[in-house]
Amino acid sequence: MDQNELSRIINQYAIYLQVEKGLQSGTHTVYLSGVRYFFSFCTKNYQKLFLSENWGIEEIGVRELEFFFREHLEVRQWKINTVISYLTGIRSFFRFLHEKGILKKNPILRYTMKQEVQELVIANIEESEIKQLFLNPPEESFEGYRDRLMLEMFYGLGITPTKLTRIEKVEFDEQQQQISIYSGKQIRTLPVAPPAAKVLQQYQLMRQIIMEHTEHQTTAFLITEDGKNLTRKKIIDAFKKELARIGVIGEHVQMLRNLSTKHFTEHGADVRSLQTQRDMKSFHSLDLFKDESFSTVLEQFKKLHIRENSSSE
Repeated sequence: MDQNELSRIINQYAIYLQVEKGLQSGTHTVYLSGVRYFFSFCTKNYQKLFLSENWGIEEIGVRELEFFFREHLEVRQWKINTVISYLTGIRSFFRFLHEKGILKKNPILRYTMKQEVQELVIANIEESEIKQLFLNPPEESFEGYRDRLMLEMFYGLGITPTKLTRIEKVEFDEQQQQISIYSGKQIRTLPVAPPAAKVLQQYQLMRQIIMEHTEHQTTAFLITEDGKNLTRKKIIDAFKKELARIGVIGEHVQMLRNLSTKHFTEHGADVRSLQTQRDMKSFHSLDLFKDESFSTVLEQFKKLHIRENSSSE
């Protein structure tokens, strides 16, 4: 590979990340470092990879990625989280190459880690990996914005896949920075982060266009591209697809919801907020997520609230 040409393309990618994607400096640095290291690895190991000495960027794909992963997981004993970070940056780079017409197609678009590598992916994902999931911009399509919105509601608001299918309407209060979720007679009002609010508004615009051009009459808030109700299975499949973007394969999606509660407790969330976030009638299930400091808060809360002590649930 002509190193000058590769440097030129990577410099274009750096500008793309900063200007078009608006990534934070830390993420920007990680992405660039990962891409540079991966292509340096391919250059040094071109014979093992059966590449020509003057190989071009269009020759790199799934086979080279798998060789890279095996080398660093099995031989160099890298942690899986490190490999996931590299994979995220490399995925982004190939999307850039395809978007800008440098490559006619994205060779790793549907790439998933092989089973042997999947088994190394741990369920106890670091909070930084979850942040990376949300830093990745949603795909600029109806499904892309819908799936990101579901992810925001699932992780950030603790709404289960089943309850997501029952939502009929969502209203956003810009002044209060909160949303009201209507499901039958139940209305839940919850705070929402600005990025999630933007995704919500984009999805609502696209949903309105679809409903104006379909014969289907549905009261469901979450729909398919042809205006039909979104099923629980499709919601779970969408979550798994989002998790796969950061290299997490084969995990039960409930794990992500549990992680959100765990992360909130680690940042000092009060018990009542956690109860609201998980939509729980009592606090017993929160025992799974408490650390020493959280345990103290929970016990004090129970002593002060007779209703909680008398609960049979």
